[in-house]
Amino acid sequence: VYSNWSKKKYFVSVPVLKKSQTKKTVTANGVNLQWKKVTGATKYIISYSKDGKKFTKLGETKKTNFKVNKNMLTLQYFRIIAVTKVNGKTVKSIPYNVTVSFYYHYY
Repeated sequence: VYSNWSKKKYFVSVPVLKKSQTKKTVTANGVNLQWKKVTGATKYIISYSKDGKKFTKLGETKKTNFKVNKNMLTLQYFRIIAVTKVNGKTVKSIPYNVTVSFYYHYY
């Protein structure tokens, strides 16, 4: 990041998570979110939303998957953010949103 008031110049490569790198599996027990490792990422932040606009942090993981338990099956929107450190500063990726559809069958 550079400005006229900066003493140092930093060019940061922000981690990116793409649709082709993600997978979601919906079961009666919950949702399993999976993704391919993002180069340079040290952890991932998972958030959720009821409306797809305001997201709340659900948890963090160093793994490339995250299990959302069945108690949260009413939620439809999840967000994955890759996190890395550059020169001691935390850098977050552009959020990747995952929409989950639930279908209930009544017999």
